[in-house]
Amino acid sequence: GIFNMGGASANADIRSNQIAGISTDGDVNIHGIYNFVFSDSGATVISNNLIGSNSISNSIEAAWSAPAAAQKVTGIFSVSNAAAVTISGNAVMNLKNGSTNSNNNAEGSVTGIATLSGINSIADNTIRDMTIGNANTNATTNASVTGIRQVSALPGQSITGNNIFNLENTSPSFEGS
Repeated sequence: GIFNMGGASANADIRSNQIAGISTDGDVNIHGIYNFVFSDSGATVISNNLIGSNSISNSIEAAWSAPAAAQKVTGIFSVSNAAAVTISGNAVMNLKNGSTNSNNNAEGSVTGIATLSGINSIADNTIRDMTIGNANTNATTNASVTGIRQVSALPGQSITGNNIFNLENTSPSFEGS
């Protein structure tokens, strides 16, 4: 994937990339794009990227069954002090977390877009065809399958015009909603 680490007053433009054909076997986390900015100024734009594939199932896959781990697969992951982050026009699709962890407290997950901090504008993205098969029942900050997970507490967050569909937890012991 792509790892962006910005410093003071850093600006980044991550645009028009295709990230696919990633498969791992072992206790690892996968991020298609990982944006880490430790600046209070500057701006990051993540736009018009294809993470996964339009037509190939499990194009990005953590294949290990993770029997005792909290394995995570994320299309776009962003951590950004108080800087502005725009995530728009991206397609995140055909991601799979092979975790079959039966512990409902192990927070293994598959997530389309996750923002943990910063001032985020998340608009006009398509997130689809993501699957996991674990028993994670966390319904708040790290649900087993989530289209968009925005947990930044800073004012000015915006989430608009996104299309999210076909997200699935296939575990027979999954008790979530």
